[in-house]
Amino acid sequence: MSTSTVAGLNLRFMKYLPANVVQGLSQAQIANISLDALQGLDVSVLTSTQIDAFSDSQLNQLSLGQIASLNAAQVAEIALKHPTFWSAASAAVLGAVAPNAVASLGARTLLRLSASQIAALSAAQIGALSDADPPGVWPSVTASWLNALTKSAFSGLHAGAVAQLQPAAIALLKSLAGFGLDQAAALTAQQTAFLTPTQLTTAADAGAFLAALSYPSALS
Repeated sequence: MSTSTVAGLNLRFMKYLPANVVQGLSQAQIANISLDALQGLDVSVLTSTQIDAFSDSQLNQLSLGQIASLNAAQVAEIALKHPTFWSAASAAVLGAVAPNAVASLGARTLLRLSASQIAALSAAQIGALSDADPPGVWPSVTASWLNALTKSAFSGLHAGAVAQLQPAAIALLKSLAGFGLDQAAALTAQQTAFLTPTQLTTAADAGAFLAALSYPSALS
């Protein structure tokens, strides 16, 4: 199939291209796919080399379903070749990234997300971010970042991630409602010392929260 033939395909025909044909497309052919037809392309089968061929305009044309179908390697490749794509993406696009691919956004991108983008992240996506992947995220997140999470998303934080949060960020949390008992138990003595009486009143169950703390004596 020639480059001009691929460029001439419309949305209807693009949807019916077999996976082996899509995987055989060259970078030049992918770069010439029209924006109108692009949403018919099965992007889940593309290689990293093929992903590299996308222009910014093409990436911005991908549907939420196509975004959700991207695997971790593809998400990482887009982050590498188009450094601002994910941080500039809409909240809906960020929310569509598959949980098992979220870590591939990288610490730099995650830390640069806006409040609306962070609010779009689900508990499954936050839960897919492990204590150490991507490296450096949890010790670097700010109170503003954490406060932008929904209660449900906050509950997805691993206990090991909670233990890495800066005490200063803990001190500025607007609510502890998203804290589970395992997360409360993960708070270090230094973090616990930064909790305020006002914050404690926002816990889903203040009594249970206090009972779960590993260092209750650190409370001021």
